[in-house]
Amino acid sequence: MDDRMRAVDIRDLVILLSIATLPAIVAALLLTKLRAHWSAIKIIAWSATPVPAVLVMLCAIVFINAASSSRERCGVDACGMAMYAAFLGIVAALLALAVASGVAWLTVVMRRR
Repeated sequence: MDDRMRAVDIRDLVILLSIATLPAIVAALLLTKLRAHWSAIKIIAWSATPVPAVLVMLCAIVFINAASSSRERCGVDACGMAMYAAFLGIVAALLALAVASGVAWLTVVMRRR
């Protein structure tokens, strides 16, 4: 793999992580203000999960659609590539969930000081 492809992959991962973490930060700030009686774990869970959950659901739809397609519809290996891409999307969403949870935790800790 050449350096241009590696840079594109890293840039895409940074974009995905920023898409997942910015709403987590905003949600953590709002929940610590509006629901001050909630525990930190509850605030982190509610603020970090929405974006990765949507990504996982979309990837699951693609995976199920590709897995249930007929051989005539798939062509040479289009369904296998779609299932692999959906699997990688789920892995990226889980990574985004971990990063968003960490950022939400830092936001809650800094906000409650």
